[in-house]
Parts: sequence; structure tokens; C-alpha cells
Amino acid sequence: MAGAASDAGGTVLHPPQDAGPAGRWASVRDPQGAEFGLWQAGMRRGSQVNNAANSWNFSDLQTTDLDAGLAYYGCVFGWEVADMGPDAHHVLRLPGYGDHLEATVDPGIRERQADAPEGFADAVAGAVEAEADEGPHWHVSFSVDDRDAAAETAEGLGDEVLGRYDGMWVRSARIRDPWGAEFTLSEFTS
Repeated sequence: MAGAASDAGGTVLHPPQDAGPAGRWASVRDPQGAEFGLWQAGMRRGSQVNNAANSWNFSDLQTTDLDAGLAYYGCVFGWEVADMGPDAHHVLRLPGYGDHLEATVDPGIRERQADAPEGFADAVAGAVEAEADEGPHWHVSFSVDDRDAAAETAEGLGDEVLGRYDGMWVRSARIRDPWGAEFTLSEFTS
């Protein structure tokens, strides 16, 4: 599990360990410094709701060396890279992932993404250059039905809205919670 990550130049922070009958886990730091976890499912299969309102939507690698980051994750996970244009940038895809989602947890994915570029249903992550004042990290987005209402709720809970973005496929808001963690609220527009 963590062997491929270290063989490709990453650092194993916590070696693979059992989590009881739920599965096994490990944590790794990629060569640029972004940390991530690995999960090998046992009785706990992982995320069963994706892309629905108030659930996980997407994760973006934000790295200081985009080419090296893309090569590393391609080597470790077999992800392919596609440039999906100005609204999606570099997308990391796992061939067949869209078929899996359609057959298991997201039967409407093809209809919802009818106007998306070819292969977008296979997207597992995005990748962009990290901002100058940020180190390499993974950034998570959550789906919401209404970006503005969700951002207003977040502000009411003490969060700070750092910015809003209106794109071809999504309306999003970047949020910082009271403890400093940042995430994105993402409303599909198509």
C-alpha cells in the first residue's frame, strides 16, 4: 500500500496499520511535501455518497512543481492527466471510475455531466500550482445545492468567505473555518 508511494519518492509518515476489521491505513508525504492518507477497505468501504449536496465532491492537489506532482501520482495510483480547459485545468483521471460511480453510488453522473469534456466522469482529482504563500497540500471541495446560502451559513458559524468564483460548470466559494482549515463549497451549474 505505502510501498509504491515511497518507491516513487514519497515519505511514509505512518506505515500501514490495521484499523480493526474496518481496514488498513497509512499516511504519506509526496516529494513536494503534500500529505495524504491511504485507506485499504475492509468492512468500512469508504465514501458511499459523492457529488451529492453536502457530501465530498473533489480534491485538488496544490503543488509547487506541477509536472513532478502529476508524475508522482500517476506512478503511485495509475492516474492519467488531462487538461480540461480554463475552468478545470489539469484533471487526474482513473479510467473506469465514472463507470464505477454510475453502477454504485451515482447513477445520474452521465446525465449531469452531459456537457462536460470527454472523460470527466473518470476524474478523481484536480491539480494546480500552489499559491506563492501556500505550501503543497490537498484541498477538498464539498457539493452544495446553493453556494450563496451555504456560504452565508458558514459565515454565521464563524467561518470566513475568502472568495467566490463563477465558472462554466460550478459556482464556488472558498471558506476558512475558525481553526484555519480551508475548503471549497461547490454548486454545479449544469
